[in-house]
Amino acid sequence: MNRSVFLLFLAAFMTIDVLCPGDVSGKGLYLDLPSYYQQVDTSGSGLAVSETLINAAGFDASIIGLSIPFRLNSRTSGRVGILYPVIHLTGGYKHGFADGAISFLTRVSGDSTNTSGIFFRGEVRVPVGSGSLKPFSFRSSDGGIYPDLGGGLEFRTENPMMKLRSAAVYTFSGQKDNTGDLVTTDYFTLSGRIEFAISGRLSFSGSVFVIDFDGPGYRECYLLGIRYEMSDQMEIVFTGGIDAGSEGDRVFDSLASIVFNLDFLPSR
Repeated sequence: MNRSVFLLFLAAFMTIDVLCPGDVSGKGLYLDLPSYYQQVDTSGSGLAVSETLINAAGFDASIIGLSIPFRLNSRTSGRVGILYPVIHLTGGYKHGFADGAISFLTRVSGDSTNTSGIFFRGEVRVPVGSGSLKPFSFRSSDGGIYPDLGGGLEFRTENPMMKLRSAAVYTFSGQKDNTGDLVTTDYFTLSGRIEFAISGRLSFSGSVFVIDFDGPGYRECYLLGIRYEMSDQMEIVFTGGIDAGSEGDRVFDSLASIVFNLDFLPSR
């Protein structure tokens, strides 16, 4: 039954369109913030499928996401993902594959289940998308071949009622551009997430992201989420959020997201 619900929601979200024309501007590229703090588990591999709707001053977009989490060993886990945005601008729609993303976490200290401790966090944004799909991709079709590289630390702790995660990551832009409406440069991300258990399978979370750019400008993003474990192998996460930076800095105004996470080798 749960797999049927999963496929039904996926088919429905694949048909969503967006309705607001305009121009793209802002500081930095779009970041998949609803998936930034994925559920911690000890699985060998999995699959995450998402649908995110964003509203901005210059455009609306519907974004389909696909990512594959994996575990290399008892200390290190990773994730490979890609987004497919459909953007409505003045004159019609644009769509296609955006930049790819690779992230990994390595436990520096903490318990063997990786639910508490200090971790090194690495992030790579691979410029494979068309430059016409900004802010979801920006450089590859215009000759930009260098990825964005980020590194920092993540802290985790939890008890039966609460889970806390926080991270500080500095990202080097592969190709800086301060000449257009959409500015790309190095940036520092300070973030945190707290999750409270409501019942055995239901939990509520809140996340804060502060993105400080090299030069003028910063963004503040706030997210609220509800996670429901449909089974030991499948969960669904609903997220809503806002970008509270100044109008000239923020990439989006608001977002709504749904994510299905599937464990192939569950052990929790």
